[in-house]
Amino acid sequence: MKKILLLSLALTVSACSVVPNYPHYSVTDAASTSINSQNGLRSTLNFEVKKVGYVPDENNWYLNALQNYRLPENVSIVINEGLEQELNDKFNLNSLKDLKNKSIEVFGLVKREKIFLYRKGQFTGKYYYQNHLQLNNSDQITLVD
Repeated sequence: MKKILLLSLALTVSACSVVPNYPHYSVTDAASTSINSQNGLRSTLNFEVKKVGYVPDENNWYLNALQNYRLPENVSIVINEGLEQELNDKFNLNSLKDLKNKSIEVFGLVKREKIFLYRKGQFTGKYYYQNHLQLNNSDQITLVD
């Protein structure tokens, strides 16, 4: 009985640490597929971070695959401020801005999101779409170089 309990505990703990094996896609393929999908695309992406941004109103950091984050071919990695220190420690960074020009591998759900435009706090009636991959924990991202 004791052996069965230990075996089930070991399997449970090891199952929690398993990294999902999402298929690899190029950034442009993941972006175009997410545009045509209601549910998004579970994928693993490798790319060099071209731009890093922080939006204080949202408490989010963004790692962009392309310099122009508004292009439909771009995928933005969305990092909640709560993960900032954990990632800085993991990668020995002073700031997430230091990820610019670094190659990363990241996995998760790439999903098309509607972005509303505001001017002086007022909704302009305009919007555009971005492809986001929400980072929920630091295990989803690694430095490649």
